[in-house]
Amino acid sequence: MIELLIDNMPVDLPEGFSLDMEYENEFFTKASEYSLDIELPLLGSSNNRKIFGNINRMTIPKRNVNYEAVVYVNGRCVSHGYAIILSITNTIVKIQLVGNTSYVNFLGANTYIDEMDLGYAETPQFNNLTPTDWLTTAYINQGEYHKAFGSVDDTDMVFFWAYYKDPKDIVDSTFWPQRHPNSPFPTFSGSGNGSQMWLDYMYRYSCQPYLLKVIERIVSAMGFKLRRNDLKHTWLRNLYICNYKASGINGWDNTHGDSGGKKATFRLPMVNALPHWKVSTFLDEVEKLCACVFVFNTYNKTVDIMQLDKFYGEASIYEIPDDCILDEYEFEFSEDSESKDLASGNISFARNYTDKLLKITQEVRDTIETHELYSNYDELLAAYEAETLADRKKKLFIDNATGREYICYVKEDGNDEMREVNVFCDLIRDEEKGGSVELKIVPANTRLFNIGWFFDYAWGRPSAGLVLNVPFSEQEQTSNPEYKTAQEIIENSYSNEQKDEEDECMEVMLSTGEWFPLATYSGTSFSYPAPFTDFNMQGSANGKLPEMSLSLKDVCEQSLGHLYRNIPVYKSGDKFVIRFLAKTVPDARQPFLIHNQRYVCRKLSANFGDGMKELVFEGEFFRVG
Repeated sequence: MIELLIDNMPVDLPEGFSLDMEYENEFFTKASEYSLDIELPLLGSSNNRKIFGNINRMTIPKRNVNYEAVVYVNGRCVSHGYAIILSITNTIVKIQLVGNTSYVNFLGANTYIDEMDLGYAETPQFNNLTPTDWLTTAYINQGEYHKAFGSVDDTDMVFFWAYYKDPKDIVDSTFWPQRHPNSPFPTFSGSGNGSQMWLDYMYRYSCQPYLLKVIERIVSAMGFKLRRNDLKHTWLRNLYICNYKASGINGWDNTHGDSGGKKATFRLPMVNALPHWKVSTFLDEVEKLCACVFVFNTYNKTVDIMQLDKFYGEASIYEIPDDCILDEYEFEFSEDSESKDLASGNISFARNYTDKLLKITQEVRDTIETHELYSNYDELLAAYEAETLADRKKKLFIDNATGREYICYVKEDGNDEMREVNVFCDLIRDEEKGGSVELKIVPANTRLFNIGWFFDYAWGRPSAGLVLNVPFSEQEQTSNPEYKTAQEIIENSYSNEQKDEEDECMEVMLSTGEWFPLATYSGTSFSYPAPFTDFNMQGSANGKLPEMSLSLKDVCEQSLGHLYRNIPVYKSGDKFVIRFLAKTVPDARQPFLIHNQRYVCRKLSANFGDGMKELVFEGEFFRVG
């Protein structure tokens, strides 16, 4: 007996009704639980009319909201999710049942992350503000520094550099480069030893949130509770989004201060930092970048973010007894071309860089006359220094321990230096496959720039500066549009039409919340926060940063290259289709034990008939060696 409940009301099913269900494993695919199309009668069905009303009438608006749906077969629940309407006639309504991640895919296919209500980012409390000067200058007390440059545990966002043009084009006659309005970043006057940090041009500030905070807000806005998040316990927690769009002044909130506005905080909308991506795109890109899986549960409204290397490590094994197996055979089942292939596919970033040496094509790399491998960096450096300039220019020096590559780079003044290249090159596992996985969350486009030294005024003005990698946009950015008023809509000055999803990248950098000893003045060491994309990049922070990198090379343990190279490979050439009996719906995400051999499941399929006594499943499996 099959029972279908929609919004807790029993549905009248057609005579001879059967239900086809698919249960996919998010480890291998982008879906989970869903049915094939179901046709339900409207004509002559009072129950179905109560559920759907006169939905077939043209004058009745079609519900975009889904109906909660539960299916029982012989008293056993085989689906718990939502029913979505596919089509309607005078006599029937065609629906599809979707649950767990499949429901979120449906929900996220028409929802854009920059149009969701994600609230505001927490900011420090600003001081010394008056109605006439708060647009230009304020300061943060030392006790609030952690909210400006702290870790993801301390703050929602960071107040770091984000130039909306190439910083080399900035012309400023003053010593303090950040005072130029091209920079939405505050100027330093404190170093951790001082008591205050001055900020300029506050109307140019941009919201640059930590990626983890954005994930939490988006999941919550969809109505789910984040139950488990493996990313919180890895170095990937330090990723923040570089945003070149100034948030403007409308996020101002002086409710924390007095009537004169002497103390206040910004209320920067989180969505201002986000590209015009669908929720489904955002989740997919986070999964690819962080080598993780979002596992949604529509029954208890929770989501677990599980890293791929932990996915099967904690799961209990589902054993199929021999007497429950109905059929088994080896079969080359087809796989979705868009299924995840981080473990064995080629991986690339979906952008090129202003500094062409950061990512050069394989064709250009191959034109270098000689490729020389060295066991470690010290050996490589010694070999470089022993070469003549003419010989250096013909050779690609490769550190075999990390995969880092170096060339002889001749500067404008004619002097040469050893320069690393291809920091963000593609990860190639199979030359014939091409770039099979493309990442749209990418390391920020950066340039070395002298951001100046800023101590307390009591220390006076130093004569040198800090040179750090600062992110910048290659195109002019404007502030996000403000909320439109009803009057503007009435006057047709605002179009409510939704624009297509933008094919833009989300740029990220790393910030641990630490302050590093980057400068020494009058015998005193001064520490500063410093964002980075690779700990080995040039600048004042080189040699002082923690070993983390967004490189696709295995340059260190905490790098994307190391992460991708250590994803367990479960796909194999041994593919089997097995039909078996079960008392309940097995979890396709569990490892399976069949004939004392371990398997992992890509997908389970089932046809539930009205008169069937046993649940029969057909599964597509990879055999684990």
